[in-house]
Amino acid sequence: MLLSKKTQRKAFFLTPILFLSTTIFISPSESFSASSVTPEKINTVFLPSSIRTENITQSYQPNIFTKLFSSVPKRERAVDDISVSFGHRHEYEDRFTILIGRSASGKSTYLRLLAMVEHPVSGNLFLNENEYSLRDTKEESSVSESLAERIHKDPKPIIIDSKPDCFDSRLSTLERILASVPEPRSIECRERFTDDEMNELKQCVAMKFCEVMGLKEEQYLSTPDDLTPSQQYLFGLVCACMESSFENISMNSDKVVKIPCPILLLDELLDKETYDVASKVGRALLSLTEMGGVVIAATHRPQHLTAAAKRTITLSSGRVLAVEYHN
Repeated sequence: MLLSKKTQRKAFFLTPILFLSTTIFISPSESFSASSVTPEKINTVFLPSSIRTENITQSYQPNIFTKLFSSVPKRERAVDDISVSFGHRHEYEDRFTILIGRSASGKSTYLRLLAMVEHPVSGNLFLNENEYSLRDTKEESSVSESLAERIHKDPKPIIIDSKPDCFDSRLSTLERILASVPEPRSIECRERFTDDEMNELKQCVAMKFCEVMGLKEEQYLSTPDDLTPSQQYLFGLVCACMESSFENISMNSDKVVKIPCPILLLDELLDKETYDVASKVGRALLSLTEMGGVVIAATHRPQHLTAAAKRTITLSSGRVLAVEYHN
């Protein structure tokens, strides 16, 4: 009997799924343990992440265009001496944070500084308490390139500002996720595992993120265009989780693979969506932060996410105006 391509894909992925054990709850102070059966058993542990800025400031050189057309032509600093931490307080109080403020208040600029795609004029960034000096070196290379070799065990903060492309029906959702996974930087991990074992590890980690985010087996085995709008956002967020975490996995002396939990930066991602779609995505993001990840969402519609977020920070003229914690 001939099977359709979609059925063949499902049968292909079901086999390894049967041999994976998953634990999906973690406290930030503990480790998220799971194991997968490969030719030689691979143990993995998910490590909680944190990020903070210390007196970070950003300004742009004025020009004739900004003077004539900028929404804030008279403001000297886009971000002004912001010191905020994410992922350090107890009970997940600062792991899911909303950034609000009027247009040009500094929300998107602050996210770009957190993602290390811009040089600030002063201040520092800390990933898992490892310091990254980001002061402007006036070099042509981007911050991401100049710091690439220094980031080995820390998650890579990822900006998400749009819904993923879901019109390619040739691959399943899981195949699309795995196709975008970067290779680990750790030489030890690359040398330790065969290609088959590394692919098994990628699939294991991807399915854990799917489970934590609420994508069920039948959903990630279907094509992205078969998913609902909220599930399509979750598909994109799982891709971002893999990009943030997998590249910087490491291994300890006991051959346990350490995977940093992701840091996701949402730049008005859900502002044009309905409350129902946004709230479903918000609940999935809350589960990710309970696992040990960090979510920072800049938005003009905070009512979409306040039910899930634990803190709201208001920015005004590039400065922190107010901080509010939610029950």
